[in-house]
Amino acid sequence: DGSGLMRLAMRALRFRDDSTYGAFNVFRIERLFSKSLSKPAGLQKAAQDLESIRTALLAASMFARVGGDVLSLGDGILKPWRSAPFVSASSEGRAPVVAPALTRELYAKDKVRPTKGKTLGCLLSSSAEESNYWTVDCDCFTDPRSPELAPLLVAIEYITALEGPFWRKIRGKGLSYSYSMNHFLELGIIRFSLSKATDPVGAFLQAAQIVSCLCMESDDQDEAEDSAGKNVPKEKNPGGEEKGDKGDDEDDDDEEDDEDELGLDPSSLEAAQSGVLFQLIEPIDTIPGAMGQAFDNTIVQQPPDQLQWLLKEVQGTTADSVQAAMKSYILPLFDGSKGRMVSLMCPAQKRSKIQAELRKVKPAFNVVSLDVDTFVKTLSPAEGCEGYAGLRALVSEGGKGKTAAKAKAKGGGKASGVERRIDPEDGIAYTFDEISAHYTGTYSKSGIRTYWEAQCSVAKGGKASKDNAEKRVDPEDGVAYTFDELAAFYKGKYKQNVLQAYWDSTCTAVRIRQPRSKAKAKAATRT
Repeated sequence: DGSGLMRLAMRALRFRDDSTYGAFNVFRIERLFSKSLSKPAGLQKAAQDLESIRTALLAASMFARVGGDVLSLGDGILKPWRSAPFVSASSEGRAPVVAPALTRELYAKDKVRPTKGKTLGCLLSSSAEESNYWTVDCDCFTDPRSPELAPLLVAIEYITALEGPFWRKIRGKGLSYSYSMNHFLELGIIRFSLSKATDPVGAFLQAAQIVSCLCMESDDQDEAEDSAGKNVPKEKNPGGEEKGDKGDDEDDDDEEDDEDELGLDPSSLEAAQSGVLFQLIEPIDTIPGAMGQAFDNTIVQQPPDQLQWLLKEVQGTTADSVQAAMKSYILPLFDGSKGRMVSLMCPAQKRSKIQAELRKVKPAFNVVSLDVDTFVKTLSPAEGCEGYAGLRALVSEGGKGKTAAKAKAKGGGKASGVERRIDPEDGIAYTFDEISAHYTGTYSKSGIRTYWEAQCSVAKGGKASKDNAEKRVDPEDGVAYTFDELAAFYKGKYKQNVLQAYWDSTCTAVRIRQPRSKAKAKAATRT
């Protein structure tokens, strides 16, 4: 689904292809199944392998329970995982390489690392998707004994709690069905997500406003309120009354809304502390739960008394410490004061609108736009595809252009292989995706397909080529180039399939189709 593709894209920006997160890439699994199970022999072998595993597991009835203080075993508890088969040694006799113990150790060396003020990522689109999904990450601390851990957890609970600021201003206004904010200690990131958003950019900006107001000092709040009162003109209703003149009840409601947004409310802060304490205690309310958490803490290298320490720290949080954590770690998700990574998913027909809205966000979101088919081709392990590394290269180079050198580039690349047909309405050649995007909402899918096949004539050669000298705008520098010029400039940087995907999905046509009222007026004659 859309949410799963969005998360997959975010993983691809971080993890190595040979890690678990890369090996279990859904498109790799699909290719494996398609290749291995397409023939009866492959299907039979898979069934035999599964049966042998089942037989081994059920050879005897077994039930095991580990009791006692596992941590009393000392540091040697990880010893089994630091020997064969979990450790590999080179044939040259060098020291064994220990398998990663923490998830963040699986990050790729070329992991996307946006610098301060930069936001890099990708915008995926699909004609089968009806909702919008959004996730944005910032780097965060990984120390389990950080003095800012407890205040950050309380700050997140304060903002995202039921009937809290996000609940009232994002879900309450219908901007997004759900939202979340999480700190992943082992990954070293903090994340804000939206799911099934009707207005993802609006929801993001609303969240940014909420967090910004909560981070204000009392003096800043007074100045903001005074400034807002002076700068907002009072409009008049048809009856002559100023829109700013409201009854006492309405004024009270507005003031209450302002109080909800500005500063930290003591009672809400106390409720947030209680919420965090419950979240920490609830998983260990049984003996198996407590045992499991003790084992997990050991695996992720956290101190044995981590939970006891954290419970005490949460109870000792103050309004100042919570607000400081918001400023240091939550606010950068929205103001871009730190580098950000973003992954978005939207319906194909809304992609252009969201792209335009993202360009208005400050600092700007520099995203690579890919339709689902191109995204799948980029991540699939087919010949010529680079998988996760290919997507990282595409996103990382998004903000680095060399206009002068590229302008001088000539020849050296293939022409685009996408079929183009001439729309009789304006005599311009378009791809089927462009025709479909333009007429979606005016005609049915079957009607568009019939119009394409029956009334649109194939452009010269049937495909984009040197003869029609098509040019597209490279978003890196805003300059239009032919495919050959683009290929010559990027030669040696990207493989052919990645460059083709960049040309097809990210570079925009030079000629911008204007609204055509005449075409829409003839809608009835084409259905």
